[in-house]
Amino acid sequence: PMYSQKVTITVIPYVAIDPVLYLVGAPQGFYGLNEWDNTTAIPMRYVGDGITKVFEAYVKVASDQGFKFIGEQGTWDNGNYGTIGGTQDGNLENSGGSGDIKVAEGTGDGLYYVRVDMDALTYKAVKMDWGIIGAATAGGWDNETAMTYDFATNKYSITEVLTAGEMKIRSMNTSQYVFGSGESWKFAVGNSDPKVAYDTNAPNFEVSAGSKTIELSIGFDGVATVTGI
Repeated sequence: PMYSQKVTITVIPYVAIDPVLYLVGAPQGFYGLNEWDNTTAIPMRYVGDGITKVFEAYVKVASDQGFKFIGEQGTWDNGNYGTIGGTQDGNLENSGGSGDIKVAEGTGDGLYYVRVDMDALTYKAVKMDWGIIGAATAGGWDNETAMTYDFATNKYSITEVLTAGEMKIRSMNTSQYVFGSGESWKFAVGNSDPKVAYDTNAPNFEVSAGSKTIELSIGFDGVATVTGI
């Protein structure tokens, strides 16, 4: 046998840190913050794979409001991402001259799902429609029964006579807009702990028969609150 000389190496372990992105703009006012205050810009949820830089948020937006994305709280110098020349086409540029992103300009006040791909410098945004679905509901597992959205409270609600059985709350329009027409279940709230808008593997809700008033609220990070089931 042959042996090499001993070699000494130094290894420094570290904790992997996910990329970060923040939303700053007029919608901050709905979350108890000052509008356009970059020191309290709201962290978006990282949904990349550790390499890709993809982020999401569930944002209450009025029709006349705009926002941008920044890479660090408290400064505009570490990323200032907005529209190119004010064109609302899903493309971003990193520039102090970038324009505001106005996702609700054409579709009105609502809760919007916003997804940002920083590798491609693109974003998608869709006004969310939520409904109840399942064996306990009138539409079964084939059709959502639409819930009504109240902008003031940022809540979805429905009063419906249910049969005993299982159900979930789903936003098929968001799934299909973001992931394509063949996708229906990427955004669904089930009986998980905590309840979240993006957990399609959550257990179904078990409900008893009778008239129910169900309410759903979704936080900026996708954490959901459900009452009435």
